[in-house]
Amino acid sequence: MGIYADIQADMKEAMDDDLADAVATLTITETVSSNSYDPVNGSVSNTPVVNTMRCIVVDADLKDENEPDSDTTINDLEVMVLDSEKTTSFRVGLEANVRGLDYKVAQYKVDPVGATHNLELRRS
Repeated sequence: MGIYADIQADMKEAMDDDLADAVATLTITETVSSNSYDPVNGSVSNTPVVNTMRCIVVDADLKDENEPDSDTTINDLEVMVLDSEKTTSFRVGLEANVRGLDYKVAQYKVDPVGATHNLELRRS
């Protein structure tokens, strides 16, 4: 079993057991332009696409000390999503909801193996 598979298996097991208190539902909403023209509004219609997945909520105070210049505030939240739990492609600016609060993706990183995705969310 490779390192990617080991991380996925161990973290998935922890999410169901030891880390259950830190697990939350992450909802990512992306607005997608359709090719259909809306004659009432005189524009191309946009459709919201909603993706839901589990994540581990990480306290903002536990930020990486290797990045002292990181611009974090009290309203920031960091979440980690396993690659196997990911249901959409992440990018900066997407709308997110965790535990009933609305955020925007402010920063997005993937670990070197590609097993986990860390998102810094900022209150919108």
